[in-house]
Amino acid sequence: MKKKLHCFFYKKMADHEKLVKKTSEGKSSSESSSQNKNDGYYQSIDNRRESNQVPQLQRSADLNSSNNEITQLQSLANNFIQFQPNIIQRIVNDNSSEISTEERLNQQEEQVKSNDVTEEQVDAYRRGDKKAIEGFSLNKAQLATVKARLAGTVGNINNFDAHFLPDDDVRKIVRNEAKEKIPTPEDIFEPSEIEAHLQKFANGAHAYFDLPTSHKIQGHIHDPRFKGWGIDANFVAPVDEANTLNDKARKDKGIVTIEKALGIGGWWSDIKNNPGKILSRWYIPKPKLKLDNETTGILLSMVTGKETGADPKLWVAGGLTKGGFSEAKIDAIPRKDLAVLISDGKIENKIEKYPMTPDPVTPEPASSDSETKAEK
Repeated sequence: MKKKLHCFFYKKMADHEKLVKKTSEGKSSSESSSQNKNDGYYQSIDNRRESNQVPQLQRSADLNSSNNEITQLQSLANNFIQFQPNIIQRIVNDNSSEISTEERLNQQEEQVKSNDVTEEQVDAYRRGDKKAIEGFSLNKAQLATVKARLAGTVGNINNFDAHFLPDDDVRKIVRNEAKEKIPTPEDIFEPSEIEAHLQKFANGAHAYFDLPTSHKIQGHIHDPRFKGWGIDANFVAPVDEANTLNDKARKDKGIVTIEKALGIGGWWSDIKNNPGKILSRWYIPKPKLKLDNETTGILLSMVTGKETGADPKLWVAGGLTKGGFSEAKIDAIPRKDLAVLISDGKIENKIEKYPMTPDPVTPEPASSDSETKAEK
């Protein structure tokens, strides 16, 4: 911190010295000129102003200003360094509004708790228990979370299966009706809050997939349910948060750590589904953060809880997973368009292995009493 501060003031002092030198040179030139009899006492005031006086006065003013600035900055810095080291650190970095990704994730992990709900609260709304509901005093995001949880139980079928039912199937109809009751992000948040959330993705968006799903998206494995990337939408995380999570997973429990942070089930880490302990990482280097007149670009928007991929048991309103990671969504990308985007470098993907992912624990066979006694 002190090194950065010293560099800052050294630059100021260097600028100051240049100005002093420039003023001295101007002064010498002025004195030499005044000794010339032909240009001396009888020279007109206008000519003097044009040739010497105005530039010299300007340089003098600049020098005075520089002197004052240096004095003020030195005084300010001395006070701050002595009494407020944290404040001067933010001033030197000129970055007081930003925090590290890890710090942001810690804050978000606490923040998401204020938007989550308990099973008791969901059950009270399911029963229509007005007395209990009044006592909860839920905020707007919590109310949206409750309605998403309730919608997830309608029709006694999961979101994925419900999506592929015929449109006239009663279970699909009642499920969709329940989903429409979930408040939208625009109902919950101010436009500035939504904009600030999506700004987290300015440096790129990221998504994890198990390898078979990645192949189905691209058409390498035929599955009639997959027409490209996303059935109706797909969730993404900011690249910096995804990289931080990836580093943490490699030091911890691999894919299990990733699943927990993203608030998804244990499909990826199940050795039967993923014996190679592999995930495919997809990137959108430059996503589009808001609507404009351009028709190109991959547009991000807030997650609503109505998406087929939203797990009603784990989804929380507000743009954060249960583990505190930011999320947004992209609309489904048809395979033909996806191929062009990958070819143009607007979507990238790579495979990564997580050998540190723990194998499932196999229960040991029960030993007989005699064997137990013998071991002791």
